[in-house]
Amino acid sequence: MRHAFLAIAAAALIGCFDEQVVHANSTASRSTHVPDFGATVTQTPAPPATSGGTLMVTRDGRIAIAADPDRDRVYLVDLSTRTLTDTIRLEPGDEPGRIAEDSSGRVHVVLRGGASIATIALDTHTYLRRTVCASPRGIAFEPGADMLYVACAGGDVLTLPAAGGTATRRTHIDRDLRDVVIDGGHVRITTFRSAQLLDLGVDGALSNRTVLARAAVADGQGAMLHFTPAVAWRAVAIPTGGVLVVHQRGQDEPVSTAPGGYGTGVSRCASSVVHSTVSIVRADEPVRAAPSIIDAVLPIDVALSPDGTRYAIAAPANRRAEAGAQVYVVDAALMAREGGCLSAARTANPDGDVTSVAFDPAGTVLALTREPAALHALGTSPWSLSLAAESRADTGHTIFHANAGLGVACASCHAEGADDGRVWSFASAGRLRTQSLRGGISGTEPFHWRGDITDFSTLVRRVFVDRMGGPELRAAQVASLQHWIDRIPLVAHDAPPDVEMVERGAALFRRDDVGCAGCHSGERRTNNVTVDVGTGAPTQVPSLVGIVDRAPFMHNGCAPTLRDRFGSCGGSRHGTTQSLTTSQVSDLVAYLETL
Repeated sequence: MRHAFLAIAAAALIGCFDEQVVHANSTASRSTHVPDFGATVTQTPAPPATSGGTLMVTRDGRIAIAADPDRDRVYLVDLSTRTLTDTIRLEPGDEPGRIAEDSSGRVHVVLRGGASIATIALDTHTYLRRTVCASPRGIAFEPGADMLYVACAGGDVLTLPAAGGTATRRTHIDRDLRDVVIDGGHVRITTFRSAQLLDLGVDGALSNRTVLARAAVADGQGAMLHFTPAVAWRAVAIPTGGVLVVHQRGQDEPVSTAPGGYGTGVSRCASSVVHSTVSIVRADEPVRAAPSIIDAVLPIDVALSPDGTRYAIAAPANRRAEAGAQVYVVDAALMAREGGCLSAARTANPDGDVTSVAFDPAGTVLALTREPAALHALGTSPWSLSLAAESRADTGHTIFHANAGLGVACASCHAEGADDGRVWSFASAGRLRTQSLRGGISGTEPFHWRGDITDFSTLVRRVFVDRMGGPELRAAQVASLQHWIDRIPLVAHDAPPDVEMVERGAALFRRDDVGCAGCHSGERRTNNVTVDVGTGAPTQVPSLVGIVDRAPFMHNGCAPTLRDRFGSCGGSRHGTTQSLTTSQVSDLVAYLETL
């Protein structure tokens, strides 16, 4: 441990409406926040983006289950003896993620990259592999039915027998699904980027949609800034009823692109354009805008203490930042209040990048780190247990997930290497949607919607260094970051249900009189030209690879769905699609969803 664990008490949490102005983009402020990335290391294959939610403690409190997506392993740790009892070695690229325990001594681990779940028998340490969907994300066990629910990024929800066997039901509700939570017999599923909760009816179909609350935060200068929820990193059940969702909120007011602009620099409560919080969602109750948690950058995981009085939050972006900690413990009663912000006393910063948190039965916080792979107990009697010796350190991965200096990381807006689904208002460029990095960006220069950044080094300097307050990067560090970004995989998808529909759409796409392939050409489906298609200003032609996972669409997010793109917001010179019939548009959309 690099720091002693500090006791957490309600008195350590304060409202921040009266904070003094902090000039975050000043030299003095930046010098105390910028991280040091050390010697440059680049891994092949590149480690996956950090996603959180890879640690759980069994109900009897005896075993900690830790999934390791960097090494494709699952670790079983005996908490009473603090020993690693077994390592389950999976297939390369399986990327184990979320974990669920059933009532018969089994745990079920989502294999995000393996299109499967692994069912591990805790008595024999053997596992059964079951294919579920191309991109499984969330999982939960329903005791009454002895069934598992698996949520897939492509939008499907599967119901499977916990003991084994294929899905008994498969329904499609929405894309970008994340966590599954059993809330008093109700099945609730989060969406990742839009940060919504979807309720399933008895037939498995969508029955209700809950939108998290928008927040107003004092800027320290007599005005209010407004923040809209986005990126629901993790959701867990509250035993007494309800769901905890740890998520981000992004600023709605215009964001400056001047040096230090992403840090705002106006107050502690509004110190960055992205805030972290934990929302409580209960049936038949309005959702409140919970306080922001100061300095908790990249809130990828949350856990609830056994007595229900505390939340532990993982914020790995702060490993190399002096301004914050990697693990925060906040008082549940204070988080239930509306508005404002909270500042938590620091907990320990384990020696490693924290990816997940949990509580043991005694209420001690456990933290899992990815590099080095280890389990840490944070408390008055701290201990650490090594889980693997192989290093997966990667400078590009580290830079991407680090608090650059002004309370924001690359991964804050490009969650899991993709995007936050937000349309930001920029003081100098208007409303622009966050661009996805999935599939890599090299070869699509110039960058940004306006096509005003010629190469990757310039992109790093203008955004990471200037706007985010990061340190100047050496050439080797820039190269490592580019190497990692270019290996961010696309979201895998199941085969389309109607192949003939896709083929008709592909033919339409290639037709000269429709005009799609002229600009969206080549392997990346872009000619890299900046052109005015009738939407008000020249715009860089984006790659269409992975377009289905980038809602809302268009540079300004005017199209909630791909079909809407072919309506009024498409632009008068954006292809010649106005004469297409409804069925032809459906065919074209079906094809675009396969790119």
